[in-house]
Amino acid sequence: MRNDKHASVKYRALLTDTLPYEVPVIFSNDKFHLGLCAPMSADVEKAYLKVVKPSTAFTIPYSYTISKDSSRTTTLSIVHPLAQMAVAEFYTIHANSLLNYCANSRFSLRRPTDVASPYGAVVTAEADEGLKLGLVEALREDGQPDVGHLSSFFVYGKYNLLGKFMDSREFIRLESKFRFHRSADVSKCFYNIYTHSLSWAVKDKSFAKDNRNYYSFENEFDKLMQICNYNETNGIVVGPEFSRIFAEIILQDVDSRVETELKQDKIFAGTDYDLRRYVDDYAIFANDKFILSKVEAAVKKHLESYKLFINERKVVDSERPFVSAITLARNELGPILRSIQGRLSDIEKTSEVAPDTVRFIRSQSKSIRIIVAKHEISFSNVSGWIMSVIRRAILHAVKLIENPDFVENQTALCDVVAMLLDVAFYICAMDARVRTTYSICQIVLSVSSTFDKMPEEQADTIRHVMMEEITSIVRTLRSKLGDHLGSVDNIEIFNLLICGSYFVGEEFLNSKHVQDTLKSIIRAPNLSYFSYITAKFCYLRNDTLFHDEIKQLEQEVKERILARPDAVFSESQSFLMFCDYISDKKIDIKERMVLFKLCAPGELSKSCFEDVSDRLGFVDWSGISVKHLLRRKELRPVYAWR
Repeated sequence: MRNDKHASVKYRALLTDTLPYEVPVIFSNDKFHLGLCAPMSADVEKAYLKVVKPSTAFTIPYSYTISKDSSRTTTLSIVHPLAQMAVAEFYTIHANSLLNYCANSRFSLRRPTDVASPYGAVVTAEADEGLKLGLVEALREDGQPDVGHLSSFFVYGKYNLLGKFMDSREFIRLESKFRFHRSADVSKCFYNIYTHSLSWAVKDKSFAKDNRNYYSFENEFDKLMQICNYNETNGIVVGPEFSRIFAEIILQDVDSRVETELKQDKIFAGTDYDLRRYVDDYAIFANDKFILSKVEAAVKKHLESYKLFINERKVVDSERPFVSAITLARNELGPILRSIQGRLSDIEKTSEVAPDTVRFIRSQSKSIRIIVAKHEISFSNVSGWIMSVIRRAILHAVKLIENPDFVENQTALCDVVAMLLDVAFYICAMDARVRTTYSICQIVLSVSSTFDKMPEEQADTIRHVMMEEITSIVRTLRSKLGDHLGSVDNIEIFNLLICGSYFVGEEFLNSKHVQDTLKSIIRAPNLSYFSYITAKFCYLRNDTLFHDEIKQLEQEVKERILARPDAVFSESQSFLMFCDYISDKKIDIKERMVLFKLCAPGELSKSCFEDVSDRLGFVDWSGISVKHLLRRKELRPVYAWR
């Protein structure tokens, strides 16, 4: 019997570093990780390893786009899970090397500094409350550490978010020391990285070319990146944390070369200039524009040696004080957001809801809109912060509703919640990105879990508000896609559909617009994986009413796998569909076994097959894990676009 006591730690990178942050809220590697770690009999292991084994051949990632802001998108990739296993094993073997090669630059603002302990305490991103986010009891009973709460494999320094640097004392010291600031970024950095160039950064170009076939950390990492991306050497997958670490090693070498060259010209870091880099974003500081340009020229030169280039259109100069429109807007928004939180604190202290509370929140919402417009910034620059405050305010109000001491104020508190929901949905409508849809899902989860404590009339009103607002945003997003929804992924729409169907319920699913949206997904040619799991999950909330639609989705997946069974092991999308089909116990076991044996030939009993199928899959069709996954999203991500 296989029983690896340390398997949960060995493969924990699957939970933190091998998937993009921006995915449908029902999708995760939790079950895949659990299947690798839980003990199994010899018969089960034999069948399981026919499907699940680290990939050594090239694989094709599953790519999709997300909104970066109102006008731009970014393409992210789900690496084949078998290649993800190889990445997790590489992390375990080479963790120290990864740390060492990311410790060579004094200019880097974000780099791994240590391996995160799987035994650490868990704290939510927005509160000081401990949050239990462990995996199922089977793992902990087996003596393995609970790694389900981790947000990253490594500990990061100095700043996990670029905004934290801009608000830091370090930035103020740089401003007081240097008169000029120039910002720049690398154009399409990850898409242009040449995988073989990692060895140039770790060794040097001539040595790397002479020793390309020998075993080494850099050659193994290079091969791994190619395995993840169709054996491509030009460009690396975008989204997973391991790609950022790969890029960090290369960019740290650029940093070191820039500092060395400038020192030879008697231009010294910390005295004549300073440089900071957050992933592929540069900030140059100097008291002389000539020096500023010399530093930029050195950065360009050494980036170009790696076939990377500065985006000339985004180079921006400023003279101190280095205050941007975003900074000014945040400075004005701060008191407004604090005043909203203050109103909730006042309610708790006085046990009374002031008559003007709802009107006050409405006026503050208007002020937020005016400030954003006045400073001509995008809501994407401040939406995360605003949503965080609104979510905390709603959580505060919900706790008061649940408190028996506030029974007489429940109706008024429900009105406050409804007004705060209006603000949250407005922000989401203005900046419909994956991260804001996560916030909406978290808010709706908190509110819907309190319906049974609310007066019936208020609960119905709030439920209707949530349904109408989610439907409205979905309608707007869908209109931008035309007939492409289903063939083209839209994670923002998918998360809102999941949120409405799971937390709002039948009223949402009975909406004609929601049903039309789901139908447009399942009728699309070349149904994508995320479209499949979203539509099926929503339909399963009422599997009697939507029996035919569910069967249609399952049949399409079955036919796709039957037509190309070999693709399961080379194409990420096929593997994901295969595993989620095999693991769905509502599908007849005979049909599932036929498909399994086609891809993994050999005799096996029904009990053995069921054990194997329990270890496969990336979606919990029951929805039980949705709350857990949403709460994990509360753990602040170690990287953000903004």
